[in-house]
Amino acid sequence: NQEVSFGGTSGTLRLRGTSSEGTATGGNDYSTITFADDQVKVACTGEIRTLQNYDNYKTVETGNARFCRLFEHCEALTSAPALPATTLADNCYSFMFIGCTSLVNAPELPATTLADNCYTYMFNGCTSLVNAPELPATTLAGWCCLYMFGNCTSLKKAPALPATTLAVGCYYFMFNKCTSLVDAPELPATTLADRCYYAMFYGCSSLVNAPELPATTLAYRCYQYMFYNCKSLTSVTMLAPSGQINNNSFSAWLYYAGTKDGISRTLKVEDADAYNALKDLETDCLPENWQTGQCTVKDSKDNPIQ
Repeated sequence: NQEVSFGGTSGTLRLRGTSSEGTATGGNDYSTITFADDQVKVACTGEIRTLQNYDNYKTVETGNARFCRLFEHCEALTSAPALPATTLADNCYSFMFIGCTSLVNAPELPATTLADNCYTYMFNGCTSLVNAPELPATTLAGWCCLYMFGNCTSLKKAPALPATTLAVGCYYFMFNKCTSLVDAPELPATTLADRCYYAMFYGCSSLVNAPELPATTLAYRCYQYMFYNCKSLTSVTMLAPSGQINNNSFSAWLYYAGTKDGISRTLKVEDADAYNALKDLETDCLPENWQTGQCTVKDSKDNPIQ
């Protein structure tokens, strides 16, 4: 550990390095930056690759560079360095800004091909974060966005998620307890992966409209807990055919959802067979408030299902 004074008459603090692996090698071998006084806010500028090779940072290879936990629980941090790499390593940014409660703006994340666990817990607990960075990635990896924005209680807008080929656990608990999130991003994939949307919007108590779920090929626990305790939820569209509907994919996906006083609910499914298949599952797969009598149920052509 080394303590360095900066700010005021001490000037700014500039960090640079020559490590091809960044500031971590994975596991428990990593470096962190902490600030002694959380009441004094710190703006970090520049870009992260200067810690790899400050002379040639714009062309340095990033495929083995990791910066996991670098700013872990830095409550003084208000802005982050740029993260321009398009080639990522597994776990490269995992836990990087977890608990940075003063961070308002997230850095851009331009990578279109992700790596295993690359964004895991990256902004978890960033309670001042209002806007998420764009996520243009079209090639996902295992658990790449696990808990990425969990407990970001000020987050009002989610990024677009254009990927159509998913990976195991890719969006697992991604927006867990984002209690200010009102609208969800589109989810265009038609073939799902194991646990891809597991608890994705768990506890998003302000979420009003669920994203349309056009997938016709489901996977193990793909929707489990997806909208659990989304008590403001008013509409759900899920278009899987009856033959794909089973207990493990839908367990508790709408549990405690749409329970806010005074709201109405609409459920749209492929057809009557799909609705009956849902209703015949275990009791937590289609709660009574999402069944006919307490909910408007329609097929994919907007015909009512009684």
